[in-house]
Amino acid sequence: MTEKAFCLIYSKRSYLFGIGGSRAVEIAVQEGCSVFRTMLNSEPELDAASAAHANRMKIHAILPYEGQADRWPETLRAKYFDILPLCDKVEYISAHFTAGCVSKAEATVLGHCSLALFLNSDENDPLRQRAKTLGIAIKTYNQ
Repeated sequence: MTEKAFCLIYSKRSYLFGIGGSRAVEIAVQEGCSVFRTMLNSEPELDAASAAHANRMKIHAILPYEGQADRWPETLRAKYFDILPLCDKVEYISAHFTAGCVSKAEATVLGHCSLALFLNSDENDPLRQRAKTLGIAIKTYNQ
């Protein structure tokens, strides 16, 4: 049986206010998802990973580079390092930041999902267009 995976894609506004991660997991559970694929690179994704773990979902982290949290505020760093050991799989695109490592991580996350949840995202989001091209189911929700 193939596991149904989802990812969370959020607008800059959501990132700034740190909203939406746990709601994404509620929707994913309703859609029958059992895997959360994530870059763990924002507060909404960290919150979603925590909620996914609480819902006994698998967490597959595809991280752009090893030191992505090095310059984050301490509260986000703490969340990141609390969640990282809970991941069922961790994959690094690069050892260090390189041009394109974030885009490659986004493509890897999106390329293995059957559902992309967009939080406060508009129709012109490039990742939404990529999801459509890949034939991934798309759901949008606002908070």
